[in-house]
Amino acid sequence: HDPLIAMGNEDGVPYGFDKITRTPSRLNAHRLSRWALGAGTQRTVMEALFMAYWSWGQDISDISVLKTIATVNGLHGDDIAKLLASDTDKAEVLEEAQMAHNIGVTGVPTFIINRKYAMAGAQPVSALIEVVQKAAAEQA
Repeated sequence: HDPLIAMGNEDGVPYGFDKITRTPSRLNAHRLSRWALGAGTQRTVMEALFMAYWSWGQDISDISVLKTIATVNGLHGDDIAKLLASDTDKAEVLEEAQMAHNIGVTGVPTFIINRKYAMAGAQPVSALIEVVQKAAAEQA
């Protein structure tokens, strides 16, 4: 983990791998992300999910953790908790996860650019810029 920790330190991301005690199911976190997209808060919710897990070792499958993340990011936490306790959007999220697996996504973060290029794992900003510029040039 040393290279990730070093990159994280450069970008202000304090990885806390020692705080992670288990790998939780990500289904509910993906459901929350889906709802946050519709509310226009997906970026901040995703940042909070990543920080909760990678920096603080929180269980991002736990409804109370997700309710807090939702509330802090402008969503109605009680409504989110009720949705998470139901089957709402489970099938759609599982279908999307299967599609991602089918195209080779094996970890997070994975950046898919222009449906053609994929970059998995922590990448330097310069590498992401290079791929985005290449995809933009091909599009033009």
